[in-house]
Amino acid sequence: MSFSARLYSKVRPLASTASAATATASAPSLSAVSIDNWASATRSNFYAAQLKRNDALRRRSFSFVGSSSRPTFGGGGRASASSLLISEQLATPDLAARVAPLHLQQHRNYSAAPEVINDENVEAAKSGEVPSVVRPAFPPKHYVPRSERSETNTVFEFDPLYKDRLVKTSRACPTRELNYGPKQWLRHKDPWRRVRHIGSLFNSSPFRRLALPDLAVTASVGAALSYYNVFVSPDIPLGMDGSAMAGATTAIGLLAAFRLNASYGRWDEARKFWGEINNSTRDLAGNAVMWLDSDKRKTRMLKVAKAFPFGMLFHLNESGAHLRLSRKDPRYHERKYSEFYAEMNDIFQDETDPDFVQICNTFYHGGHVPLCVSAIMRSIIAVNDTDPIYNREMDEQVQRLVGQLGMCERLLRTPIPTCFTRHTSRLFFFWSNLLPFAMYSSLGPLGTIPGSLLVSYAVLGIEDIGVQLEEPFNILPLRQYSDVMFDAVNSIEGSYLETNRRMAAAMLEAQAQVQRKEAEQEEAHAAKVALKVVEEEPVKESLKQVNGTNGARVNGTNGARNGKVRNGQNGYAKKRTEIGNDALFGQMAMLGNQR
Repeated sequence: MSFSARLYSKVRPLASTASAATATASAPSLSAVSIDNWASATRSNFYAAQLKRNDALRRRSFSFVGSSSRPTFGGGGRASASSLLISEQLATPDLAARVAPLHLQQHRNYSAAPEVINDENVEAAKSGEVPSVVRPAFPPKHYVPRSERSETNTVFEFDPLYKDRLVKTSRACPTRELNYGPKQWLRHKDPWRRVRHIGSLFNSSPFRRLALPDLAVTASVGAALSYYNVFVSPDIPLGMDGSAMAGATTAIGLLAAFRLNASYGRWDEARKFWGEINNSTRDLAGNAVMWLDSDKRKTRMLKVAKAFPFGMLFHLNESGAHLRLSRKDPRYHERKYSEFYAEMNDIFQDETDPDFVQICNTFYHGGHVPLCVSAIMRSIIAVNDTDPIYNREMDEQVQRLVGQLGMCERLLRTPIPTCFTRHTSRLFFFWSNLLPFAMYSSLGPLGTIPGSLLVSYAVLGIEDIGVQLEEPFNILPLRQYSDVMFDAVNSIEGSYLETNRRMAAAMLEAQAQVQRKEAEQEEAHAAKVALKVVEEEPVKESLKQVNGTNGARVNGTNGARNGKVRNGQNGYAKKRTEIGNDALFGQMAMLGNQR
């Protein structure tokens, strides 16, 4: 007996007990026979697949000696141990509680993806109720539906100075720029860019963040040093050798450059990951319109493909790129849910859609929205009745999406080693506050403060930009990337519908041409028949005349012949009758004589 069979023999009594208890307590709309056959009804779901994988893994990882049931560890000790652990967890009384809801859901003829198995959904499955969406307590404050968007009414709020940048809601906000186009590139390469950049120095993100406290502390140290050397101890001024500080400044500059390079690598990786998400979404949408076997599944897949990047957006960015949401608001999470709800409602356009309900409820309860969406995608592929190679190709696109999700989570949850960040921060603080002592001997009391501020701003600005780039999902325009993916899926769907429309129109035109050609052929045939009739009419009349004359002649000749034959035949018959009568009279005379 296989391991799965033994496990089934252990679990089936538990399932029967749970089924009996459920039938007694809540009286569901299922018969005892359907509950008793729960194993056969759930072979295609996740749990049956898990049992098969565990059984195969156990056979690969263990070897059995003789008839003993004690396993001997082979080369895969770790995998086999985890396999046994999972198998033992599945062979527990709560297995029936986890599998029964799916069985109940199948009896409810659910066409949607399997829901997240929790207590609320289990109770809903037992009672036959469909879970409803959790509605937000507030209307969306910042989201603008796509049908209402225009150049002046958008989701974004732009900087008044730079029209291609988002507004800074506080001085701690980094610079957030949108996608570049030809117009932005021309401005970016403008020969007057340096003059323009100097004019916006005091409005730049690094200066606003460094002004308080870093530059303020450096200016205070320089002012205190100048005051002491001028008014307190002019004979013995405080200071230090500038050459020693020059070497330290070189090391600090290299350290800042290394910090910026490491952070830029993270930013570059994040941008590549989102580019791959964009490509995978487009490929999945294209495959869906080609290979899914029904229009309903195609529409469903395209909707969840649109929802995936927005789920990623809210998963990687705390405010969902709604920068004007204030975390100080006591109802911040409810307001954020209202924005997410509006996003999904704009995609699905139906608040009763099971996928919409599942995604919104997952977000409201703090679940993993991108994985929820990917599970819905795979549930659509699993029931697709087409060539398995096509289903595998679509599942590979979903795997790419999940892989990019994992890579983005790696960047989000793993910063540059914090010990390095703290150490460099301390070094920069000491260095910037020692700069006035090194510059006083060269610049004097009037030049110490501005010189120290300028050098500190140059080096600390590089380090500050590196710290901001370390969290790339707070800088990259993820909302704009998501909107681009939404438009791409819409374009693929529209192109598919337009292609189908053109194909249908071409087929109708081809059928019309065939019908017209058949009608023309019938008309030509009828014309030929009519012409033939017209041409043959005089000939027929001539033939009738000839046939009439010949017929009269033939009939006259034949009549004469027939008359002669008939007369001859009548004479012959009359002669035979006379001969017969003579013979009869002769015989009668002979008989009379004999008497």
